[in-house]
Amino acid sequence: MTITLSEAAQKRLMPLLASGAQRALGLAPDQVGGIVVEALGRLTAVSALSYLTVNKVLLEEIRAYAADPAAYEGRVRATDYAVLAFTAPPGSLDPSADVLAYVAPRQVPTGAAPRGEWWRFADELDGYELAQSIGWDAGELADEVFAGYRRTGSWRGSMLDLRIALFVRARALRRMGPGLEGAGAETIAETEALLRAIAGVDRAIAGVEQKPLRERGTG
Repeated sequence: MTITLSEAAQKRLMPLLASGAQRALGLAPDQVGGIVVEALGRLTAVSALSYLTVNKVLLEEIRAYAADPAAYEGRVRATDYAVLAFTAPPGSLDPSADVLAYVAPRQVPTGAAPRGEWWRFADELDGYELAQSIGWDAGELADEVFAGYRRTGSWRGSMLDLRIALFVRARALRRMGPGLEGAGAETIAETEALLRAIAGVDRAIAGVEQKPLRERGTG
């Protein structure tokens, strides 16, 4: 298995992955190394920017371990891990410049009017392609983001997750015809809340939210 993440991305993710595995399985820190390295090996420079993707990958690894710990640990011991960060030139393993700009926007419209302003912002990159590149259908990822907000009143996800959700919302409204203005007060308020959340995300974030990992659909 080849780990393609940069050193910085690995350092950012390893504590989160380890703590999530420890909590879920009741293991000591020195018992979750295999789960962490397997999860790192499944992530890419872009998918590591998605909280929902990191969460999904970790949960899959946790389930695989829980199903047969001995077999899982044996597979880890038998696997050769190549770490590109040991030899790669600085910056060569980072996401592309357009993706980095996408997750660190300089200006975010915080209102849903005028319509053209936030629609242009939502369309800066193709959310369908981005979602596919990190292992999601864009609509399913957006559903996760919006469902979490409706359930808890707060937005759960990284900048990449939130922006893909906004892209999907904008495309859906375009297909409806009247746009946001004709979509109803609840949709307008929800879209503006999402824009404010994007505007409020720490610009230094280049990975996942530092929140407890949990089963999808539980908060």
